[in-house]
Amino acid sequence: MPAISTQRSIWRYGKVRDAFSWLIRNRKFQITDAARQAEYLNIGCGPFPLEGFCNIDYDWIPGVFCFDITQGIPWPDACARGIFTEHCLEHISYANCLKVLRDFRRMLKPGGVARIAVPDAGYYCDLYMRAQAGESIEWPYPEAGKLPVYYLNRIMRDYGHQFLYDFDGMREAMLAAGFGDVHRASFRSGADPQLLVDREYRAVETLYVEGTA
Repeated sequence: MPAISTQRSIWRYGKVRDAFSWLIRNRKFQITDAARQAEYLNIGCGPFPLEGFCNIDYDWIPGVFCFDITQGIPWPDACARGIFTEHCLEHISYANCLKVLRDFRRMLKPGGVARIAVPDAGYYCDLYMRAQAGESIEWPYPEAGKLPVYYLNRIMRDYGHQFLYDFDGMREAMLAAGFGDVHRASFRSGADPQLLVDREYRAVETLYVEGTA
């Protein structure tokens, strides 16, 4: 067992963070007045909280509010101008995604924007069909010697993914959740400059969709 260093913050130890997350997850005492009044939310931030956002994730790290978003997000109605989520919603079921999207719609002020970034199932399916037709394909995050079907399985089954979306699927879900205008966006291009915080290394495989409250 590795020794615990006195020079290292206790919060940098994964097991300590996991235990603390379990203790505080979904506990409303975490939420400060400033958090409730935040104009921008970053949902499912993981270990990448964003400055200027209220950061929410299933796992706690310093500066992140620890909530299971499938159990409801206890922020007020019409509190936010913008919501950003990147590579999060594919980790929950379709039914839970609809619940979360309804929460997004509820929390947005009129005219507010939700920017959704998820792996693009349509892109992977297109690459697969082109590969089957004999075209030489450059896959996202390539691995030597892997067949096209490997990449389909990797994006569908690895990393804890539960449901994948193409544009039509995400648009349908967002409209069902009550969003008005829903349209395809692109890497660091969209309606609200504050929400254009996409991580570059994700861009190659990512579907960007925006919906307006």
